[in-house]
Amino acid sequence: MTIVLKPETHRAILEKLKSDRYSTADEVVQAALQLLEERDRLLDQPQTLTSIEEFDAMLKQLTDTFTACVKPDVPLLSDEAVSRAGIYQEHP
Repeated sequence: MTIVLKPETHRAILEKLKSDRYSTADEVVQAALQLLEERDRLLDQPQTLTSIEEFDAMLKQLTDTFTACVKPDVPLLSDEAVSRAGIYQEHP
Protein backbone atom coordinates (compact mmCIF):
# COMPACT_ATOMS: atom_id res chain seq x y z
CA MET A 1 0.00 0.00 0.00
CA THR A 2 1.28 3.45 -0.87
CA ILE A 3 0.14 6.41 1.21
CA VAL A 4 0.70 10.01 0.17
CA LEU A 5 1.08 12.36 3.11
CA LYS A 6 0.81 16.11 3.28
CA PRO A 7 4.18 17.70 4.16
CA GLU A 8 2.93 18.76 7.62
CA THR A 9 1.78 15.20 8.38
CA HIS A 10 5.15 13.84 7.27
CA ARG A 11 6.92 16.36 9.54
CA ALA A 12 4.66 15.42 12.46
CA ILE A 13 5.55 11.75 12.07
CA LEU A 14 9.25 12.59 11.88
CA GLU A 15 8.93 14.65 15.09
CA LYS A 16 7.30 11.70 16.85
CA LEU A 17 10.17 9.48 15.71
CA LYS A 18 12.68 11.93 17.21
CA SER A 19 10.99 11.59 20.61
CA ASP A 20 12.33 8.02 21.02
CA ARG A 21 8.84 6.86 21.99
CA TYR A 22 8.37 5.30 18.56
CA SER A 23 10.96 3.50 16.47
CA THR A 24 9.06 3.29 13.16
CA ALA A 25 6.52 5.35 11.26
CA ASP A 26 4.21 2.33 11.41
CA GLU A 27 4.23 2.53 15.22
CA VAL A 28 3.24 6.21 15.05
CA VAL A 29 0.39 5.44 12.66
CA GLN A 30 -0.77 2.48 14.79
CA ALA A 31 -0.86 4.67 17.91
CA ALA A 32 -2.84 7.32 16.04
CA LEU A 33 -5.30 4.71 14.77
CA GLN A 34 -5.77 3.34 18.28
CA LEU A 35 -6.61 6.83 19.53
CA LEU A 36 -9.06 7.31 16.65
CA GLU A 37 -10.75 4.02 17.53
CA GLU A 38 -11.04 5.11 21.17
CA ARG A 39 -12.41 8.51 20.15
CA ASP A 40 -14.93 6.93 17.78
CA ARG A 41 -16.00 4.50 20.49
CA LEU A 42 -16.54 7.37 22.91
CA LEU A 43 -18.42 9.42 20.32
CA ASP A 44 -20.66 6.46 19.49
CA GLN A 45 -21.71 6.04 23.11
CA PRO A 46 -25.01 7.61 24.15
CA GLN A 47 -24.34 10.97 25.77
CA THR A 48 -26.87 10.64 28.58
CA LEU A 49 -25.26 10.10 31.94
CA THR A 50 -27.73 8.93 34.55
CA SER A 51 -25.53 8.94 37.63
CA ILE A 52 -22.48 10.51 39.16
CA GLU A 53 -20.79 7.10 38.95
CA GLU A 54 -21.24 7.07 35.17
CA PHE A 55 -19.88 10.61 34.97
CA ASP A 56 -16.85 9.64 37.07
CA ALA A 57 -16.23 6.58 34.88
CA MET A 58 -16.40 8.70 31.70
CA LEU A 59 -14.08 11.30 33.24
CA LYS A 60 -11.57 8.60 34.20
CA GLN A 61 -11.73 7.14 30.69
CA LEU A 62 -11.11 10.55 29.09
CA THR A 63 -8.30 11.29 31.55
CA ASP A 64 -6.62 7.96 30.81
CA THR A 65 -6.90 8.59 27.06
CA PHE A 66 -5.41 12.07 27.44
CA THR A 67 -2.62 10.76 29.68
CA ALA A 68 -1.72 8.17 27.07
CA CYS A 69 -1.23 10.99 24.53
CA VAL A 70 0.96 13.23 26.68
CA LYS A 71 4.62 12.68 27.42
CA PRO A 72 5.30 12.08 31.11
CA ASP A 73 7.74 15.02 31.31
CA VAL A 74 5.23 17.67 30.15
CA PRO A 75 5.07 20.31 32.91
CA LEU A 76 1.69 20.93 34.50
CA LEU A 77 0.21 24.41 34.57
CA SER A 78 -0.29 25.95 37.99
CA ASP A 79 -3.74 26.93 39.27
CA GLU A 80 -2.64 30.55 38.79
CA ALA A 81 -1.78 29.94 35.13
CA VAL A 82 -5.26 28.61 34.34
CA SER A 83 -7.25 31.02 36.51
CA ARG A 84 -9.31 33.77 34.91
CA ALA A 85 -6.84 36.40 36.13
CA GLY A 86 -3.85 34.25 35.31
CA ILE A 87 -4.64 33.85 31.63
CA TYR A 88 -3.84 37.53 31.06
CA GLN A 89 -0.37 37.25 32.60
CA GLU A 90 2.78 36.02 30.92
CA HIS A 91 3.93 32.58 32.01
CA PRO A 92 7.31 30.96 31.37
